[in-house]
Amino acid sequence: MKNLLVAILLISFAFAKAQSVNNYKYIIVDNEYEFQSSANEYRLNELMEFELQKYGFETYRDNEVLPKDLNLGVCNSLNLKVFKSGVFWSDIYAHLENCDGEILFTTKEARGTQKNYEKAYFSAVREAFQSFEELSYAYEGPYVKEPNVITRTADVVETKVNEPKVIVAKEETTNIDVSEQEVYDYQEKSDAAYALKFDESKSNFELYRFGAKVGSGRKSAAGVYLVTSASFTGIGFIENDSFIVEYDEAGQLKRIKLDKVN
Repeated sequence: MKNLLVAILLISFAFAKAQSVNNYKYIIVDNEYEFQSSANEYRLNELMEFELQKYGFETYRDNEVLPKDLNLGVCNSLNLKVFKSGVFWSDIYAHLENCDGEILFTTKEARGTQKNYEKAYFSAVREAFQSFEELSYAYEGPYVKEPNVITRTADVVETKVNEPKVIVAKEETTNIDVSEQEVYDYQEKSDAAYALKFDESKSNFELYRFGAKVGSGRKSAAGVYLVTSASFTGIGFIENDSFIVEYDEAGQLKRIKLDKVN
């Protein structure tokens, strides 16, 4: 009975994972991972894309022209994170992460023991990526979260008409001073109030607006940052003492300038 219960729980867990992955349309593959010494070394990143496409995923590498609907309005892409360990062998496994860095799926760990590095990597990737077959992936459309709206209560009015007191609160969206919410690395001076904060590696950052997290960015092999938010996808780069975000909106180039916080 106990074994049956464990089996049911495992099947339910796997189904939940599959359902969550099915909400995402694209997988973004890095053109160079930390364990590689050059972009697409051994043509390994091409192999990763090929293996994912075998199981029905639509893939792009982060140095390619990305689809216009990528993370437009809602996060609809997953990032493939690949890890390698071992000195005399190649242990390979991978994660699928959403825009918030949540891990939705992890492959098994596979070992390539061939003396030839290219063959070792190829065999390890192929074996590890067999795990994706378990998902039986089929895109079902995005899971839409309720939007986060920052409001304040103002103009409280009390009315009394021979009844218990009624409190009527008017809600309005307000421009909150982001400096009160978090210490940022770069901050916009305009009313749009964008700001960003890097992690310790300086390879990733979180994007905020009016103090609420609205997106993220990660450094690509080309040296620029891939920026994704609820309303746009673009690129970011440091220019003098500013961080610039550029993105396309209906065929027009839009630019956000954030100044370095001293």
